[in-house]
Amino acid sequence: MDPLHFAIAFCPLGVYLLRLGGLHLRGRTTVIGGNRDFAALALALLGLAIAGPMELFMPETAATQFGPLVWLLMFSFYGLVVTLTLLVSKPKLLIYNVDADELREVMTEVSQMMDSQPLWAGDCLVLPNCGVQLHLEDYPVTRCGALLAINENQSLAAWRQLHVNLCSSFARRPSQRSWLGLSFALAGATLCVVSVLWLAKDPHSTAQNVADLLRL
Repeated sequence: MDPLHFAIAFCPLGVYLLRLGGLHLRGRTTVIGGNRDFAALALALLGLAIAGPMELFMPETAATQFGPLVWLLMFSFYGLVVTLTLLVSKPKLLIYNVDADELREVMTEVSQMMDSQPLWAGDCLVLPNCGVQLHLEDYPVTRCGALLAINENQSLAAWRQLHVNLCSSFARRPSQRSWLGLSFALAGATLCVVSVLWLAKDPHSTAQNVADLLRL
């Protein structure tokens, strides 16, 4: 792999890891909507898509005819796939820098605030008067949790209110930095620094690789 393709593939991923590291090191629990998190991940993986399948399966006839503009077509197709995935996906909330016990405790508090008859069944929670049915998931290795919609019949307004209530509840609670974030930050910084240094090592070769990639 040449330095240009390495940078294209791993710099966006490095920035995403830096973002994860920052969320864990900021010293408080952060609640993020599933669509927003998926969009950030899609941007992080865009570089890998460019250096991998996009270039591998590039239609040469279109590349010859349109030149660099063919990449706009490829990016548009990628964007459409991501947008379609977001539109058909079920509601989801990601909670960073939280453990399973605290997440369940906060969810119990918030569910009683939103609905007079919250129903628990293991890790599943139903708010019958709000139109919310969700499943709690815990990822202890990364100190993250997730709230996943169980079925399609969900109230989006109630999910938005759930998001607001969770943010308010966690803001009132003491939290601490998760030093796991340091690992994410170091990994992301390493990918970005290695990419930049490798590109700067041979600028003439990099310029030629850019021209080849853009079909100039």
